[in-house]
Amino acid sequence: MTANPVLITGAAQRVGLHLVHRFLEQGRPVIMTYRQHRKQIDQLTAQGVRCIQADAVALPLVHAGVHPFRGYAGTGAKAQRH
Repeated sequence: MTANPVLITGAAQRVGLHLVHRFLEQGRPVIMTYRQHRKQIDQLTAQGVRCIQADAVALPLVHAGVHPFRGYAGTGAKAQRH
């Protein structure tokens, strides 16, 4: 059974980037957003991370961000509180 993907916003650097690496180490599928392209985005994409350029504080994220998540990992992304 495939684990539900983890969504991390603002993940191109600092804490968000660290979380991406931690979840990858656990074998979890990761969807991340980033505002500005950085070289590590290409590396993460090559590792199977779904990387979406979006500004999390902008309202268009709802329209631009939700659609790419739909159908990810076969069942669609579901928000879960841990």
